[in-house]
Amino acid sequence: MRWAKYYLVFVYTCPVLYLIVVFADTFLWMILPDNYNLFVITVNVIANILTLLFDMIMMITFIYYINTRFETTDPRFRIISNYGIVVTCFGILCFLLSALYLCIGFDPFINQLLYCGVLWLFQGIYFVLFGMKVALHFQKMSEAKAKIARLEDALLKVSKDALPSR
Repeated sequence: MRWAKYYLVFVYTCPVLYLIVVFADTFLWMILPDNYNLFVITVNVIANILTLLFDMIMMITFIYYINTRFETTDPRFRIISNYGIVVTCFGILCFLLSALYLCIGFDPFINQLLYCGVLWLFQGIYFVLFGMKVALHFQKMSEAKAKIARLEDALLKVSKDALPSR
């Protein structure tokens, strides 16, 4: 668990780095309009790499946690983790297709294919998140049914014990 302290440092510093990107973009646009494009591209590449790294770390953490403590975790957390892994994979694919979209060139057909791919992956993310909500609902319903079954069994036992014996 030595990596956990480095992970915490990364989690605490990432929002600061994203804010630096926003402020740097805004102020440098006003101060240096001539060199703005090169700087924006560089800073956005750094921010995107950090986002990709953060998503990968979160996905690896989910996979590690589920594999090591699968039996002891809350079933709702397992559902959220499993769906979170799928959503993170879709997000990483969106990032990679967006990067290809920016790097490939200006061939309209390929750019349109990559753009449509990103849009379909975003739709996939929404469908996966909707599926997670449905799975959580069914989990909640099965827990309620299990509680009702336990109550019925307890009431049946109490009513059998309360009957006079002959």
